[in-house]
Amino acid sequence: MPLAVLIFSGVLGNLVGRGLALIVSGGIVHDMLISGFRFGIDPPWRLSLAVISFSFGLTLNLTFVGAFFMIFFLFLYIRA
Repeated sequence: MPLAVLIFSGVLGNLVGRGLALIVSGGIVHDMLISGFRFGIDPPWRLSLAVISFSFGLTLNLTFVGAFFMIFFLFLYIRA
């Protein structure tokens, strides 16, 4: 269950951060809202067979607001 809280709060935080970035036109605050850490498998792994091909890739993008939401909601989950 804590993993679901982390995933949900991270997605929600990234959405809120992107929404706030649309309101703030530019500058340091705008850059802080949209920039983040991107890590994962890039380019995706590919397995090509004669009839079918598979690809596997996973990339996570974590912004400052997303990390804040993850910590905040995890704190609320532990307190409840």
